[in-house]
Amino acid sequence: MASAPRLRDVGPLLDWIPQLIHPAIHFDGADNGQVATLEVHLNDSQGQPHHSPLMNEVILAVVHRMMQRVTSGKTVTRLVEFKHPARVDQAFYEQHFGCEVTFSAPLNQLIVSRIRAYGRALVICLGL
Repeated sequence: MASAPRLRDVGPLLDWIPQLIHPAIHFDGADNGQVATLEVHLNDSQGQPHHSPLMNEVILAVVHRMMQRVTSGKTVTRLVEFKHPARVDQAFYEQHFGCEVTFSAPLNQLIVSRIRAYGRALVICLGL
Protein backbone atom coordinates (compact mmCIF):
# COMPACT_ATOMS: atom_id res chain seq x y z
CA MET A 1 0.00 0.00 0.00
CA ALA A 2 2.73 2.45 0.89
CA SER A 3 4.18 2.08 -2.60
CA ALA A 4 0.91 2.94 -4.41
CA PRO A 5 1.55 5.67 -6.99
CA ARG A 6 -1.59 7.62 -6.04
CA LEU A 7 -3.81 7.84 -2.97
CA ARG A 8 -6.75 6.67 -5.09
CA ASP A 9 -4.91 3.38 -5.69
CA VAL A 10 -4.90 2.59 -1.96
CA GLY A 11 -8.70 2.19 -1.74
CA PRO A 12 -9.08 -1.17 -3.47
CA LEU A 13 -6.12 -2.55 -1.52
CA LEU A 14 -7.98 -2.02 1.75
CA ASP A 15 -10.39 -4.79 0.71
CA TRP A 16 -7.46 -7.23 1.00
CA ILE A 17 -6.81 -6.43 4.67
CA PRO A 18 -9.16 -9.15 6.05
CA GLN A 19 -7.48 -11.82 3.92
CA LEU A 20 -3.89 -10.63 4.32
CA ILE A 21 -3.76 -9.23 7.84
CA HIS A 22 -6.73 -10.44 9.88
CA PRO A 23 -10.33 -11.37 9.05
CA ALA A 24 -11.66 -9.22 11.92
CA ILE A 25 -10.55 -5.91 10.30
CA HIS A 26 -12.93 -4.17 7.90
CA PHE A 27 -13.07 -0.68 6.42
CA ASP A 28 -15.96 1.47 5.21
CA GLY A 29 -15.26 4.58 3.21
CA ALA A 30 -17.32 7.47 1.95
CA ASP A 31 -16.55 10.43 -0.28
CA ASN A 32 -18.34 13.45 1.19
CA GLY A 33 -17.35 16.20 -1.24
CA GLN A 34 -14.46 18.11 0.33
CA VAL A 35 -13.55 15.26 2.67
CA ALA A 36 -13.59 11.49 2.68
CA THR A 37 -14.02 9.24 5.69
CA LEU A 38 -12.46 5.89 6.43
CA GLU A 39 -14.05 3.92 9.26
CA VAL A 40 -12.38 0.89 10.81
CA HIS A 41 -14.48 -1.96 12.21
CA LEU A 42 -13.32 -4.98 14.19
CA ASN A 43 -15.39 -8.16 14.49
CA ASP A 44 -15.04 -11.15 16.77
CA SER A 45 -14.90 -14.74 15.51
CA GLN A 46 -18.71 -14.83 15.20
CA GLY A 47 -18.73 -11.64 13.11
CA GLN A 48 -20.05 -9.46 15.95
CA PRO A 49 -18.57 -6.00 16.56
CA HIS A 50 -15.54 -6.11 18.84
CA HIS A 51 -14.09 -3.08 20.62
CA SER A 52 -10.30 -3.01 20.99
CA PRO A 53 -8.93 0.49 21.66
CA LEU A 54 -5.29 -0.44 21.08
CA MET A 55 -6.04 -2.27 17.82
CA ASN A 56 -8.11 0.64 16.50
CA GLU A 57 -5.30 3.06 17.32
CA VAL A 58 -2.70 0.91 15.58
CA ILE A 59 -4.83 0.39 12.46
CA LEU A 60 -5.63 4.08 12.02
CA ALA A 61 -2.02 5.07 12.71
CA VAL A 62 -0.77 2.65 10.03
CA VAL A 63 -3.33 3.84 7.47
CA HIS A 64 -2.41 7.45 8.27
CA ARG A 65 1.30 6.72 7.68
CA MET A 66 0.56 4.94 4.40
CA MET A 67 -1.42 7.94 3.18
CA GLN A 68 1.50 10.21 4.09
CA ARG A 69 3.89 8.05 2.06
CA VAL A 70 1.61 8.07 -0.97
CA THR A 71 1.22 11.86 -0.76
CA SER A 72 4.96 12.51 -0.29
CA GLY A 73 4.51 13.51 3.34
CA LYS A 74 1.62 15.91 2.83
CA THR A 75 -0.81 15.81 5.74
CA VAL A 76 -4.25 14.95 4.42
CA THR A 77 -5.79 13.81 7.70
CA ARG A 78 -8.12 16.50 9.07
CA LEU A 79 -9.59 14.65 12.03
CA VAL A 80 -9.18 11.32 13.79
CA GLU A 81 -11.97 9.94 15.96
CA PHE A 82 -11.85 7.05 18.40
CA LYS A 83 -14.79 5.44 20.20
CA HIS A 84 -12.78 4.93 23.38
CA PRO A 85 -11.48 7.48 25.90
CA ALA A 86 -7.89 8.69 25.51
CA ARG A 87 -5.37 6.18 26.84
CA VAL A 88 -2.62 8.79 27.22
CA ASP A 89 -2.38 12.58 26.85
CA GLN A 90 -4.40 13.75 23.85
CA ALA A 91 -1.49 15.93 22.70
CA PHE A 92 0.49 12.75 21.99
CA TYR A 93 -2.16 11.60 19.52
CA GLU A 94 -2.45 15.02 17.90
CA GLN A 95 1.30 15.23 17.45
CA HIS A 96 1.36 11.81 15.78
CA PHE A 97 -1.58 12.43 13.44
CA GLY A 98 -0.88 16.13 12.86
CA CYS A 99 -4.53 17.10 13.38
CA GLU A 100 -7.32 17.20 15.93
CA VAL A 101 -8.07 13.87 17.60
CA THR A 102 -11.32 13.28 19.46
CA PHE A 103 -12.24 10.48 21.83
CA SER A 104 -15.51 8.88 22.96
CA ALA A 105 -16.76 9.51 19.42
CA PRO A 106 -19.45 7.44 17.69
CA LEU A 107 -16.95 5.87 15.24
CA ASN A 108 -13.29 4.92 14.84
CA GLN A 109 -12.36 6.86 11.72
CA LEU A 110 -10.03 9.10 9.78
CA ILE A 111 -11.44 12.13 8.02
CA VAL A 112 -9.18 13.22 5.20
CA SER A 113 -9.24 16.13 2.79
CA ARG A 114 -9.10 15.98 -0.95
CA ILE A 115 -5.68 17.14 -2.00
CA ARG A 116 -3.79 18.29 -5.04
CA ALA A 117 -0.47 16.56 -5.56
CA TYR A 118 1.86 15.83 -8.45
CA GLY A 119 0.03 18.51 -10.49
CA ARG A 120 -3.27 16.57 -10.64
CA ALA A 121 -6.27 16.15 -8.39
CA LEU A 122 -6.31 12.97 -6.36
CA VAL A 123 -9.75 11.89 -5.33
CA ILE A 124 -9.73 9.89 -2.15
CA CYS A 125 -12.08 6.99 -2.58
CA LEU A 126 -10.97 4.69 0.19
CA GLY A 127 -13.01 1.55 0.39
CA LEU A 128 -15.46 2.60 -2.34
